[in-house]
Amino acid sequence: MADFYKEQGIFNNALYGFILVIVGVVVAVVVAIISMVAWFATIGVNIRDLSSWSQLGPALTSYFQNPGNMGGIFTFLGQLSRCCSCSSFS
Repeated sequence: MADFYKEQGIFNNALYGFILVIVGVVVAVVVAIISMVAWFATIGVNIRDLSSWSQLGPALTSYFQNPGNMGGIFTFLGQLSRCCSCSSFS
């Protein structure tokens, strides 16, 4: 389109938009991973200790069976939704 209309700004704006989408997706993935690591720490799973990963199933089961923990789940989902809404550039 930039060649047809003889306007270089069209190409530049499309390129900037494409780059921003890639950066937004990368930022969203990083924020999601950091949120998940923080949430795992909340339920007692140490990312660095592989032996604690064997406790992930029982930890998640006990975490989700306790209704008092729903606030933590909603906090995690809220962080993810903020991350996704920021990366959409709308």
